[in-house]
Amino acid sequence: MKRVMFSSLPSGSILSLQGSVILPTGSRARGFGSGTTTFETFAAFDQVFRTKTFVETQLGADLPRHTDIAPQSIFFNTALGQSFAADHGLGRLWSPMVEFLADRALEDHAKTNWDVLPQMQVTISKRQHVRCDFGVRVPVNNTAGRPVQLMFYVLWDWQDGKLNEGW
Repeated sequence: MKRVMFSSLPSGSILSLQGSVILPTGSRARGFGSGTTTFETFAAFDQVFRTKTFVETQLGADLPRHTDIAPQSIFFNTALGQSFAADHGLGRLWSPMVEFLADRALEDHAKTNWDVLPQMQVTISKRQHVRCDFGVRVPVNNTAGRPVQLMFYVLWDWQDGKLNEGW
Protein backbone atom coordinates (compact mmCIF):
# COMPACT_ATOMS: atom_id res chain seq x y z
CA MET A 1 0.00 0.00 0.00
CA LYS A 2 1.31 3.41 -0.93
CA ARG A 3 0.04 6.78 0.24
CA VAL A 4 1.01 10.21 -1.03
CA MET A 5 1.56 12.46 1.98
CA PHE A 6 2.46 15.64 0.08
CA SER A 7 2.46 16.62 -3.57
CA SER A 8 3.05 19.94 -5.31
CA LEU A 9 2.96 20.12 -9.09
CA PRO A 10 4.25 23.74 -9.17
CA SER A 11 7.32 22.86 -7.10
CA GLY A 12 7.78 19.38 -8.63
CA SER A 13 7.84 17.62 -5.25
CA ILE A 14 6.17 14.49 -3.92
CA LEU A 15 6.52 12.61 -0.62
CA SER A 16 4.97 9.18 -0.13
CA LEU A 17 4.97 6.34 2.37
CA GLN A 18 4.69 2.67 1.46
CA GLY A 19 4.18 -0.59 3.27
CA SER A 20 4.21 -3.98 1.59
CA VAL A 21 4.30 -7.68 2.26
CA ILE A 22 6.81 -9.66 0.20
CA LEU A 23 6.00 -13.36 -0.02
CA PRO A 24 8.83 -15.94 -0.25
CA THR A 25 8.09 -17.09 -3.81
CA GLY A 26 11.66 -17.12 -5.17
CA SER A 27 14.60 -19.43 -4.69
CA ARG A 28 16.92 -18.11 -1.99
CA ALA A 29 19.68 -20.46 -3.23
CA ARG A 30 19.50 -18.75 -6.65
CA GLY A 31 19.47 -15.24 -5.19
CA PHE A 32 15.73 -14.62 -5.65
CA GLY A 33 14.13 -13.64 -2.36
CA SER A 34 14.98 -13.93 1.29
CA GLY A 35 13.28 -17.26 2.01
CA THR A 36 10.76 -15.75 4.44
CA THR A 37 7.81 -13.40 4.38
CA THR A 38 9.14 -9.88 4.70
CA PHE A 39 7.39 -6.66 5.65
CA GLU A 40 8.89 -3.69 3.86
CA THR A 41 8.28 -0.05 4.65
CA PHE A 42 9.82 3.08 3.18
CA ALA A 43 9.46 6.79 2.62
CA ALA A 44 10.14 8.24 -0.83
CA PHE A 45 10.76 11.83 -1.84
CA ASP A 46 11.12 12.94 -5.44
CA GLN A 47 11.98 16.35 -6.85
CA VAL A 48 11.77 17.37 -10.52
CA PHE A 49 13.41 20.64 -11.50
CA ARG A 50 12.41 22.95 -14.37
CA THR A 51 15.32 21.66 -16.44
CA LYS A 52 13.81 18.11 -16.27
CA THR A 53 16.60 17.06 -13.93
CA PHE A 54 15.31 14.90 -11.09
CA VAL A 55 16.36 13.44 -7.75
CA GLU A 56 14.59 10.44 -6.25
CA THR A 57 15.27 9.14 -2.73
CA GLN A 58 14.05 6.22 -0.63
CA LEU A 59 14.73 5.34 2.99
CA GLY A 60 13.28 2.18 4.44
CA ALA A 61 13.52 -1.14 6.23
CA ASP A 62 13.00 -4.81 5.44
CA LEU A 63 11.54 -6.67 8.39
CA PRO A 64 11.47 -10.45 7.80
CA ARG A 65 9.10 -12.62 9.81
CA HIS A 66 11.87 -15.14 10.57
CA THR A 67 15.08 -13.30 11.45
CA ASP A 68 16.93 -16.62 11.77
CA ILE A 69 16.50 -17.00 7.97
CA ALA A 70 17.11 -13.38 6.95
CA PRO A 71 18.18 -10.41 9.09
CA GLN A 72 16.28 -7.18 9.44
CA SER A 73 17.88 -4.46 7.34
CA ILE A 74 17.70 -0.81 6.41
CA PHE A 75 18.27 0.73 3.00
CA PHE A 76 18.81 4.08 1.31
CA ASN A 77 18.57 4.65 -2.44
CA THR A 78 18.98 7.87 -4.37
CA ALA A 79 18.92 8.48 -8.11
CA LEU A 80 19.95 11.51 -10.10
CA GLY A 81 18.83 11.83 -13.71
CA GLN A 82 17.79 13.96 -16.62
CA SER A 83 14.76 13.48 -18.91
CA PHE A 84 14.74 14.27 -22.62
CA ALA A 85 11.42 14.38 -24.48
CA ALA A 86 10.69 14.06 -28.17
CA ASP A 87 7.87 15.88 -30.03
CA HIS A 88 7.70 18.82 -27.58
CA GLY A 89 7.11 16.49 -24.64
CA LEU A 90 4.36 14.47 -26.34
CA GLY A 91 6.49 11.59 -27.57
CA ARG A 92 9.04 9.17 -26.24
CA LEU A 93 10.76 10.20 -23.00
CA TRP A 94 14.38 9.17 -22.39
CA SER A 95 15.69 9.36 -18.81
CA PRO A 96 19.32 8.35 -18.21
CA MET A 97 20.14 8.25 -14.51
CA VAL A 98 22.58 6.91 -11.98
CA GLU A 99 21.33 5.40 -8.74
CA PHE A 100 23.33 4.91 -5.56
CA LEU A 101 22.11 2.11 -3.29
CA ALA A 102 23.06 1.30 0.29
CA ASP A 103 21.84 -1.46 2.58
CA ARG A 104 22.90 -2.72 5.97
CA ALA A 105 21.76 -5.71 7.99
CA LEU A 106 20.73 -4.87 11.54
CA GLU A 107 23.25 -7.29 13.08
CA ASP A 108 26.38 -6.80 15.13
CA HIS A 109 29.47 -6.04 13.00
CA ALA A 110 27.44 -5.78 9.79
CA LYS A 111 28.89 -3.69 6.99
CA THR A 112 27.05 -1.27 4.75
CA ASN A 113 26.92 -2.45 1.14
CA TRP A 114 27.15 0.28 -1.51
CA ASP A 115 26.20 -0.24 -5.16
CA VAL A 116 26.00 2.02 -8.19
CA LEU A 117 23.35 1.48 -10.87
CA PRO A 118 23.63 3.42 -14.14
CA GLN A 119 20.38 2.96 -16.03
CA MET A 120 18.06 4.21 -18.77
CA GLN A 121 14.29 4.51 -18.51
CA VAL A 122 12.36 4.90 -21.78
CA THR A 123 8.65 5.37 -22.36
CA ILE A 124 7.47 2.91 -24.97
CA SER A 125 4.02 4.46 -25.48
CA LYS A 126 3.30 8.00 -26.71
CA ARG A 127 1.02 8.51 -23.71
CA GLN A 128 4.08 7.66 -21.58
CA HIS A 129 2.09 5.26 -19.41
CA VAL A 130 4.17 2.22 -20.36
CA ARG A 131 7.89 2.42 -19.59
CA CYS A 132 10.85 0.12 -19.44
CA ASP A 133 14.14 0.49 -17.64
CA PHE A 134 17.43 -1.34 -17.96
CA GLY A 135 20.70 -0.95 -16.12
CA VAL A 136 23.73 -2.63 -14.56
CA ARG A 137 24.04 -2.83 -10.76
CA VAL A 138 27.68 -2.88 -9.70
CA PRO A 139 28.84 -3.51 -6.11
CA VAL A 140 31.26 -0.80 -4.96
CA ASN A 141 32.45 -2.40 -1.71
CA ASN A 142 32.08 -5.76 0.08
CA THR A 143 32.11 -7.36 -3.38
CA ALA A 144 32.62 -11.00 -2.29
CA GLY A 145 29.45 -12.92 -3.08
CA ARG A 146 27.77 -9.85 -4.60
CA PRO A 147 27.85 -10.17 -8.39
CA VAL A 148 27.25 -7.52 -11.02
CA GLN A 149 23.56 -7.72 -11.97
CA LEU A 150 21.62 -6.76 -15.07
CA MET A 151 18.41 -5.02 -13.99
CA PHE A 152 15.23 -4.62 -16.07
CA TYR A 153 11.62 -3.70 -15.46
CA VAL A 154 8.47 -2.76 -17.34
CA LEU A 155 6.05 -0.34 -15.69
CA TRP A 156 2.42 0.15 -16.76
CA ASP A 157 0.56 3.03 -15.10
CA TRP A 158 -2.89 1.53 -15.68
CA GLN A 159 -4.71 4.62 -14.38
CA ASP A 160 -3.40 6.58 -17.40
CA GLY A 161 -4.84 4.14 -19.90
CA LYS A 162 -5.32 0.59 -21.06
CA LEU A 163 -2.34 -1.33 -22.27
CA ASN A 164 -3.55 -1.12 -25.88
CA GLU A 165 -4.17 2.69 -25.76
CA GLY A 166 -1.88 5.65 -26.36
CA TRP A 167 0.54 4.12 -28.84
